[in-house]
Amino acid sequence: MYCILWNYEVDSGNAAAFEQECGRNGSWFKFYESCDDYLGHDLLKNTSGGSYTIIERWITKDAYDSFLGGNKGGYDELKGKIAGLQKSETQVGTFDLIQ
Repeated sequence: MYCILWNYEVDSGNAAAFEQECGRNGSWFKFYESCDDYLGHDLLKNTSGGSYTIIERWITKDAYDSFLGGNKGGYDELKGKIAGLQKSETQVGTFDLIQ
């Protein structure tokens, strides 16, 4: 399994909208759900507030790259949609599940 971790800093005034867009049934899930190689994602909220972590799960890196390559317009549109809701976005890293 291939995982991507993202960290987002979000103003409290945008938290509800960010959670709606990036949550389990939000725009990101709906965008990815057509791909059989997408295994889902989790949205984690920092208990001290202000930041979120998203863990995306894919079958393989190649599956992720292939899906994004074929859906760049939709991806860019969604990125733009949430850009106004966040102060920053950082890709923490990419990981392969060992067990």
